[in-house]
Amino acid sequence: MTSTIRVTSPQDLLALIPVLAGYRPERSLVCLVFREDRVVGVLRYDLPRCAADREPLVNAAVGVLCRIPDADGLVLASFSAARFRSRAGGGERALLRLLMRRARDAGFAIRDVLRVAADGWGSMLDAGTPADGHDLELVRGAGVTSHPAIAAQVPGDLHACATVPDVTDGELERVRLALRVLDAEFGAGADADDDRRAASGHGGHAPAPGLAPADPVDLVELLLARPPDAEPTNDDVARIAWLARLAAVPVARDAMMLQIAFGAVAGRAALAEFGDGDGDGDGDGDERTDHDGRTPQGGPFRAGDLHVPLGRLLLGETSTRPDVRRIEDGTAVILRAAASARSRERAGLCCMAAWLMWGLGRGSAAARLLETSLEAEPGHRMASLLARYFATGALPDWVFRRTDAERSATQVQCPTSGAMS
Repeated sequence: MTSTIRVTSPQDLLALIPVLAGYRPERSLVCLVFREDRVVGVLRYDLPRCAADREPLVNAAVGVLCRIPDADGLVLASFSAARFRSRAGGGERALLRLLMRRARDAGFAIRDVLRVAADGWGSMLDAGTPADGHDLELVRGAGVTSHPAIAAQVPGDLHACATVPDVTDGELERVRLALRVLDAEFGAGADADDDRRAASGHGGHAPAPGLAPADPVDLVELLLARPPDAEPTNDDVARIAWLARLAAVPVARDAMMLQIAFGAVAGRAALAEFGDGDGDGDGDGDERTDHDGRTPQGGPFRAGDLHVPLGRLLLGETSTRPDVRRIEDGTAVILRAAASARSRERAGLCCMAAWLMWGLGRGSAAARLLETSLEAEPGHRMASLLARYFATGALPDWVFRRTDAERSATQVQCPTSGAMS
């Protein structure tokens, strides 16, 4: 059954934004996207740190907005810790004016343009907004938040899904010991071919206890199946160490990313596809746009009812949607592994997590994870490539395709014209 929330004031919308986005915006530009009188999407970007960054941000935002099917209206909002009348507020107003102008030129109706500061909020379309803004209590006490469809929802932290968690000293030492054993067995910094052969040495069997070579596909499925917060067993520690080790191997890294998102069949197909050829195992997705999507048996890789080239999956150039639950569970596993990994493994793990977050449309989280990857290994090739690609505002085609469940979920209905102030 569809539940409809009707809002009649800007403070109602501001109170709903954290619920609609799933997190509390900080230093953010937010676009609420409308189709007629319904909210159909939320976009968030970091506020630019200098005037020169405004134009690229606005260009990227309008480009994404134009890809949302039948979108016709916007509410724009900025969130910052500055004071409402501060100098920083002037930069936010300039950004919002630029975006408002470009969005109108692109055919969008602007419903309202709002600013939320540390000490007040207001509408740029309301001449009656006080110089110091309205009291924030009006937002915190907005009646719409008592609606039963959202009263139980608690927005998370914006950066929670992009943060390497803390692990116990005991878990860290156990994983580091397992990695040292792998170094002794296979050599520290072994080349990609050596690790790939070691990784597939059991020919598809599940990884054995201890540190025996692990099939990447079975390894991922076993890690996804374990309770995320459970204390790792000895077998779990061995698998986490293998995950960290293989994250540094481009072929295995990219195959495991696709497997987490699209299932074991995609992982198996990617290992065969990306591992073919001259054996250099480069594995960087931007150079693999010509895959024919063949499985090890020679048949086409199928995602839903589509024949999807694997390179297109990596670039998000398909409407076939990944499994959101697998991505969320897989990202949690990867970041927990990163917490115990050394720099060379952490870079690959955070790169994997970044791509998975991007696959959910969470570009800001992806960007932060890429920063973590590049801090661990400056110049990491895949992280650098993804950072440039994501910086263009690119999002996967599948994030613009709504599922039946999303169509029947809670909807937000707003006035269809003018500012609500």
